[in-house]
Amino acid sequence: MLYKKIQYLLIIFPILFIYLGVSTFDYFYFGIAFLTLVTSLLVIFAEKLDLLKLQFPSKSAGSKKSNRSTNNLSNKFQKFWYLPIVVYVLILLGLIGFLSYISIFLLPDNSNSIIWMSYLLAFKDYASKYLLVSFVLPIFVFSLLLGLSVFFSHSQKFIKKFLIALIQTLLLPILALSIAFLITYGYGVWDYSTVGKKLDQVKYADRLFTSSESVGTKIKAMSKPPEMVITDKPVAQVLIEYLLRAGKNENNFYTKKVLTSLPKSLKYASKPISNSLVLIDNTLLIQSIEKTDVETISPTLGKLMVKDYFGSRYIKDEPTVAVLGRQEYLKYREDQINEQVGKIQVLIDQVQKNIAAATSNLSGARSRLANAQAGLGRANSDSASDDKICKTAMDYDINGNLVRYYSDAYCAEIKAYYDNVKAELNKLIGSLQGQVQNYQTQVTQYTEAKKTLDTIKLFISSQKDSTPQELGIFLPEKEIKLALDSTDSKTLATYIVTLTHEYLHYTSYVSKERRLPQFFEEGLTEYYARRVVSKELHHDTNIGYPLVVKIIEQMATKVDAKDLEEVYFTKDSDRLVSLLDAAYGKNFYNDSEFYFTAMSYVSSKDALKFANNIMLKIGGRELEEKDLLSEF
Repeated sequence: MLYKKIQYLLIIFPILFIYLGVSTFDYFYFGIAFLTLVTSLLVIFAEKLDLLKLQFPSKSAGSKKSNRSTNNLSNKFQKFWYLPIVVYVLILLGLIGFLSYISIFLLPDNSNSIIWMSYLLAFKDYASKYLLVSFVLPIFVFSLLLGLSVFFSHSQKFIKKFLIALIQTLLLPILALSIAFLITYGYGVWDYSTVGKKLDQVKYADRLFTSSESVGTKIKAMSKPPEMVITDKPVAQVLIEYLLRAGKNENNFYTKKVLTSLPKSLKYASKPISNSLVLIDNTLLIQSIEKTDVETISPTLGKLMVKDYFGSRYIKDEPTVAVLGRQEYLKYREDQINEQVGKIQVLIDQVQKNIAAATSNLSGARSRLANAQAGLGRANSDSASDDKICKTAMDYDINGNLVRYYSDAYCAEIKAYYDNVKAELNKLIGSLQGQVQNYQTQVTQYTEAKKTLDTIKLFISSQKDSTPQELGIFLPEKEIKLALDSTDSKTLATYIVTLTHEYLHYTSYVSKERRLPQFFEEGLTEYYARRVVSKELHHDTNIGYPLVVKIIEQMATKVDAKDLEEVYFTKDSDRLVSLLDAAYGKNFYNDSEFYFTAMSYVSSKDALKFANNIMLKIGGRELEEKDLLSEF
């Protein structure tokens, strides 16, 4: 019979599942292959297992009339041997079509990582959502199949008839579900191939831009930043996957599981696209970055991202962006450090001269003070001696009487003279004491300043051998230098973060004189950069200034967002101080200023202590060593 020849084709299904298991390295497929193999064998050898043998049951073995009637019926229906097969096949095809349609177009995704298990659980979720499908239809089909199986069963025993019918009934939906899964996979292969061929035939030319010039021109015409996809996959493959998802529900099983898990051997081999940047619709695909490509799109990309986050706030037009290799950037950074160290050394030399001058002045003032104090001592001694002599000196007059030699008026003149001398000396001593104190203060201050400058010089010099907090530099008034040493997806994402950080420095720049303290300048810049990147890349980052940003994030819970934004863009340090004092108490900023300043110049261990001192004051959680780590 034709049926007996066709039924052997069922062996194809377990073979296909074995192929999927080998292609995807997913051993779960081998379990499905075993299940479909058992199902196929049961169908192929159904007659021997008494599953599909056609004979109607007789009502009574002892009634000849009944037997003759039954035999006549049986003889008539022998002509229609294919009837149950047709019914089964129609039901099977209906089930396959119904399940395939649901699998491709309606089935929601399930989070299970094993695709077949996800398939079954997704069907369970879908059935529970739609009660008609969940209860009425399955019960109807199951009852129909069970009734047909019982009716056409050869066995005379009801229990045996029922068990055979139950097996037959269960085999069909299992087989239908397996075939529907393969059809879904096959549809995915066809879908992938169709889109790939269209891509090769340049049928998406009106939506696709592949040269850096055309990509840059298109991005400049945008009012919002493109959706950015950073990938390590071949661009052609990502394009096909994007085009496959376009217009489809991205959260259904077919889109999220089937299209992303097609074996490489079943995927259409599209022509490779060598361009590092590709724009399709409003999506920018970035596989690798060439220096010229980056310098073309970075200014516009940076502005669009920052503008999209801050909305109506004015954002400056595009700066000049230069891309350096990592070694080139580190060399540039080392030159900058050497330049900073040179400038600091000039200050140190000047302070050293000031210390010498102040020390010399202090020594001279002390010497003059000592002389003045000695003169005052002599004046006091001479005044007392002359006053005594003036008042006690005696002599004989012409009459031989003993009388005072000096008059009271003369003694008063002598006393007035000495009082004037002592007053002048006291005035001089007071002035000299003030000079001594002033010069002493100068020496102390200059000495402390030199120690601070020596510490800063040592810290800046040590940065040559340390990992920088950021891989970019803003040079007033409109130049940005960015480092890029590799083109893997993580590095490219870091590049986008750095671009945003430096663009924020650029667009918020006022002047060299008007600038926030370093802690808040870098902390707020990185705080906003992370929020911009989170919005555009849908990815949280923790790359630069990890401790500082955590403090800023805590402050942002009490300081109004608009006020903080206004402070950042106007560089209004006085308003910053008043906002923090209003939020955390009078003199909070002055009491914490040392910690804000010192965090940039001390070791990680000390920086963590200083950060926790601030966090304690502002009600934040205690930071740990893991909070020192930068990561994407």
